[in-house]
Amino acid sequence: RWGDIVPQFLDSHWLKWQKVPYIDLRRAVPLWSLLLAQPVRFFRANIAFLRVVRAFRPTHVHAYAQPFVLNFVIGLACIRVPMVYRAGDAPALHNWLVRLSWWIVRRRATSVVVNSVFVGRAFHEAGINSKITKLIYNNPPTRSPNPSQELYLPLPVNARVVAYVGQIAEHKGPHVLI
Repeated sequence: RWGDIVPQFLDSHWLKWQKVPYIDLRRAVPLWSLLLAQPVRFFRANIAFLRVVRAFRPTHVHAYAQPFVLNFVIGLACIRVPMVYRAGDAPALHNWLVRLSWWIVRRRATSVVVNSVFVGRAFHEAGINSKITKLIYNNPPTRSPNPSQELYLPLPVNARVVAYVGQIAEHKGPHVLI
């Protein structure tokens, strides 16, 4: 389980860490309901975040998704530590709550790391200055152990073959290819 592996790894490398409350905004309930149903946990998360910042004195804060920004919105508003935002997909803007988190990301991020040209373009179109973005792919490309070996596909002689690399999501345009 991920929640067991990461703490064990951090402990084995003598790295300090602390668990703080978190509101899982990815659940299938309306976000406003989730936030109203758990205000105590939300405020405890932000107080814990501020205590961690005070104790660890980080030079940067790393955020990698809008729900995490929302979870610590009060704490992020109270500190002046630069925020690095890791972007794995185009920003979500489908309701007022995620637009609020996006507004916070735009104001607080001093550096944005994107994992594709598409995501970088989407962030630029959504208001992020391209001067603060850096493209770093998730994983480097790998070659097969035997690069001289070709894969055989039983296709007609003049068939066109297209390899789609990316998440199958409408806003990324696979329908244009099809």
